[in-house]
Amino acid sequence: MSRRLPRCGRSLPVAFGPGHHRSIYLTVRTQGCPVIENIPSLAFAAASALLGAFFIPVLARLIPLRLEQSWRREVIESGKELAQPLDPGRFNITFIERIAIIASSLTISAIALDFGNLSTTTLVATFYFFAMLLLLAINLKHLLLPDVIVQSTLWVGLLYHALVGDPSNFVLGACVAYLAPYSLSLFVKFRTGKEFVGHGDLKCFAMAGAWFGVHSLPMLFLVFFTVSVALAIAEAFTVRASRLLPTGIAHVVSSVAVLAGGYIV
Repeated sequence: MSRRLPRCGRSLPVAFGPGHHRSIYLTVRTQGCPVIENIPSLAFAAASALLGAFFIPVLARLIPLRLEQSWRREVIESGKELAQPLDPGRFNITFIERIAIIASSLTISAIALDFGNLSTTTLVATFYFFAMLLLLAINLKHLLLPDVIVQSTLWVGLLYHALVGDPSNFVLGACVAYLAPYSLSLFVKFRTGKEFVGHGDLKCFAMAGAWFGVHSLPMLFLVFFTVSVALAIAEAFTVRASRLLPTGIAHVVSSVAVLAGGYIV
């Protein structure tokens, strides 16, 4: 007669021998063990953390450097002179920045692991937030939101939703996310002559709309502008008050809030 194996963490009595009055309890970790069942999720989390920790610092240095080199070539080709030579050293990732990126990569992977079983949603959400981490690393250091990241992530989101279902909600989300703040920015510029929202921010809104859909936009905009105002107030009391505001933090926080609010990619 076959005996069913105990579930993970249960104890099975094992006698020392015939006639022996004592028993020991052997813990058998087999069927139903969460650790064993979650091996694919654990492997994915570990691999994504390692890849993020390795590639994001490399790309965070390489992408702004290539953009700077391209801009300098265009200036020279136009016949103008550059006031200062290119300093590649200012694009290097410091030790503290690298540690912050590694810690953030581990956090994203841990959150992905917390979702439970490995699924398509977990995979694409992890991709999205690693792209956001790369944007944040570049934006904090160089105040850039590179198109090569934003537009690529936007199209990956639209392609994903086209493959798994009806993408109309997400196409509309990308369009409204761009056009709504753009229209407001045009009105503010007409009245005051000042830019209200940068074009990089508009593209990031469209990227988020392509991933989370049009219904997520009220929460996305509310959180973004709340965080931006809080950062602007904080910056006003620092020695860097004249510096442009890095909006990457607001974009990351708004995306996290939208995901936590139930708008699953």
